[in-house]
Amino acid sequence: MPDSSLRAAKAELRARMTALRDALPAAWRAEADHAITQRLLSGPEWTGVRVVFAYVSFRSEVGTRAILTAALESGRALLVPRVDRERREMQACRIHSLDELVPGSWGILEPAEATPMEPAQIDLIVMPGLAFDRQGRRLGYGAGYYDRFLHGVRPDCIRLGLAYEAQLLPAVPAGTSDERVSRVITEAGLYHCQG
Repeated sequence: MPDSSLRAAKAELRARMTALRDALPAAWRAEADHAITQRLLSGPEWTGVRVVFAYVSFRSEVGTRAILTAALESGRALLVPRVDRERREMQACRIHSLDELVPGSWGILEPAEATPMEPAQIDLIVMPGLAFDRQGRRLGYGAGYYDRFLHGVRPDCIRLGLAYEAQLLPAVPAGTSDERVSRVITEAGLYHCQG
C-alpha cells in the first residue's frame, strides 16, 4: 500500500475507532476495565515480571489506575510514559506513587520529575491503542511514540495491548515501521498474536 493510501486508511480508521470507543457507556467501560484488569493481574503475563511500563489512561482508553496501583503495591518497579514533544520521544520514568503524576502533554498525566530508565530494563509493556488485530498490528494515535520507543526493548519483553473487544479487528493497516504487540487483553479474553 502506498504511503499516502496507508496514511489515509489509518486516519479514517482512527476517526471511526475513536468515535466507537467514546460512545461506549461509562458504566459498561468500568465493568470491562475491571474484567481486563483481573485478566491481566491473574495471568502469566504478570507473574514473574519485575519492571512494568504502563500507560496512564486518558479519556475513553481502557482504565489503568488499578493496574498501576497493583504494580506499586506488589513491589514491582513501575514506569510510566513522559513525552518530550520537542524531541518527539517517549521516556519510561519510574514512579513510587500516583501522586507524582501531573498533567503533561495533551493533558495526559505523567511524572513531573523523574529519571528515565532504559527500555531494555522493561519486562512488560502495557500500551493503549485505538485498534488491534490478531497478528499484533496496532493502530495508535499517529505520532509514532510507541513505535520509536519499542525499538529499544528486549526481544523477550512482553508487549501487551489493552482494548475493548470492539477494538479487535480482522486487520489493521500497518507499515514497515509500525511495531507489533505480542498479546492483546480485552474484557472477553487474552489473545496471543501471530505476527
